[in-house]
Amino acid sequence: MFTYLCRSTWFRATAAISACSTSSGAWRSEVVATASGRSTSATLYAEPQKVRFETTSSTYITPTVIVRYDLGLLYLLIPVMQCYLDLPISVLANRSRPFRYPPLNLRKVHQELTELRGVPAIRYSARVDDGAGRKFEGSLWESSLMPGYPLMWKDAAGQMLAKWEKVEAADLPPDLFDVPANYIRI
Repeated sequence: MFTYLCRSTWFRATAAISACSTSSGAWRSEVVATASGRSTSATLYAEPQKVRFETTSSTYITPTVIVRYDLGLLYLLIPVMQCYLDLPISVLANRSRPFRYPPLNLRKVHQELTELRGVPAIRYSARVDDGAGRKFEGSLWESSLMPGYPLMWKDAAGQMLAKWEKVEAADLPPDLFDVPANYIRI
């Protein structure tokens, strides 16, 4: 499960776009990502360079994942067991080089003003660049009411779609992106 999550295109793309889309401030949303016909839902919390995913499943134990681009670390928390695994952020690069760190660089070119799920939006042609000439391209929709907050990403090949829903600015606890003190490292 952990290996699948870290190597999945939807996770790498959603983490990278969430971490570098917001210009400032903390926010939360529900995210639904679909890749190759398989969908995953999570509650997402983000600040610049920090992302936390909380997924749920009725069939298996799901980790809470914290991606700390600022520290170069990824934490897999297992709340039911109060333990965690820390990994270098390079595990995100195993299959998709553009999402390795550093640097994260999201480039956007304004395409049109539109509406997405009833929310005024701006659609951009966008790419995430790894600084070594490799890139991941697609379309990014951001809220025009909350500039910098993502609403949807669709890759150019049409194989991956991520939707951020119920996007809202939020006052997040300062320790939300840290491993709880009572968790045991495995």
